[in-house]
Amino acid sequence: MFYLWLSLIFLHLPIAFSATTKDNSMLQSSQESVFITSWRKGKRQIKPHEVEVTLDRQKREYQMSFASLEKEVNYDLFINNSPASEKGPYFESWNVMLFEDSPRYPKSKREPMNNLLKVSEGPFGGDYWPIEDNIGWLYPVDEPNAKKHGVVVYPISAMRIIKVENFYCTVQVTNYKRSPNNLREIDELTVKVKLSNSL
Repeated sequence: MFYLWLSLIFLHLPIAFSATTKDNSMLQSSQESVFITSWRKGKRQIKPHEVEVTLDRQKREYQMSFASLEKEVNYDLFINNSPASEKGPYFESWNVMLFEDSPRYPKSKREPMNNLLKVSEGPFGGDYWPIEDNIGWLYPVDEPNAKKHGVVVYPISAMRIIKVENFYCTVQVTNYKRSPNNLREIDELTVKVKLSNSL
């Protein structure tokens, strides 16, 4: 059920402009920065951490746990894969989500609505998602006419900065490589995630 919710949440696409090398890797030409403030407000800070992970055909997803400066409160970061749709225009993509792990929000009762990397508190609903709620969706569209898909997301190359409580989560795709056999599939994606108490 959890992964079904993930697929329903991120139904909007980005537009990015890139150059393709001989091995189909995409070199990002845009350095747009996007900043949002999470629905979760507070004074909590974390132990700084930075990781750069490459997701490929052998490793499609990633999970990391890190501690806050408050006892019994940790956070779990997920980078989940969404395969290309069998029917329709949708490309393979990844979703970055952050959850609190605490007595108030235990893993056993985790729901997508509690994802901290969005501006809206509570469940998704209706036909409208603000673009800010899609900041964690890494969708590698580099076509100028991507709007024809009827979806809206930030460019794949954008640096995404999300303030959660009193710390920051920065997400940056540094490179990705399309499959030569199916351009809607991604053979490799490299993403850097930084957690800090200041910018």
